[in-house]
Amino acid sequence: MRIAHMTDPRSLILEHALPLVPFDGWSDHTLAQAASRAKMGAAELRRAFPAGIADCIDYFFAQEDEALAEAFPQSTLAKVRVPDRIEMLILAQLEGLIRHKEAVRSAVAHNALPWNAPRAIRSLYRSVDRMWQLAGDNATDFNFYTKRATLAALYSSTLLYWLNDTSQDMEATKAFLKRGLAGIAVFGKKKAELRKKFVA
Repeated sequence: MRIAHMTDPRSLILEHALPLVPFDGWSDHTLAQAASRAKMGAAELRRAFPAGIADCIDYFFAQEDEALAEAFPQSTLAKVRVPDRIEMLILAQLEGLIRHKEAVRSAVAHNALPWNAPRAIRSLYRSVDRMWQLAGDNATDFNFYTKRATLAALYSSTLLYWLNDTSQDMEATKAFLKRGLAGIAVFGKKKAELRKKFVA
């Protein structure tokens, strides 16, 4: 996980919260304990995360998105095919999350609650939008949205699969992701063929 400048109170609180989450989950109690360990009071905690634990979870995933961007400047992917870029980015994101896998599992469960859906969708969109930017996507038409919707479905399904993957070096997840990418490629090819028939 990328840790922002340590003068940022959010980073300090998150740093102390992550070891607690596997035992206590993402909760206001966890947040209060983390703030206490960071030697911060209730007022400082509220300023750092006004919406409480939901803000902390969002910040956690935002930091992971930033870490991915730092690891993959666009020049590093320029000579790689777009599907391979997406595969590399998704796997790198998951590899970055490995040491906090139980925290991710708990965050996914928290975000799955109906009242957390809007925030969860925004977080997912931010992640896939960043991936497409890193992959060099320059679309400005309707493809901009279809690409992100497609990647959101692929990334979220891969993330859920990864949470239950016990294979060595994420081999099962890698195979799952390759099947998903292959399925998207076949769908894209058929869609292009249909478009040609109707336009012709």
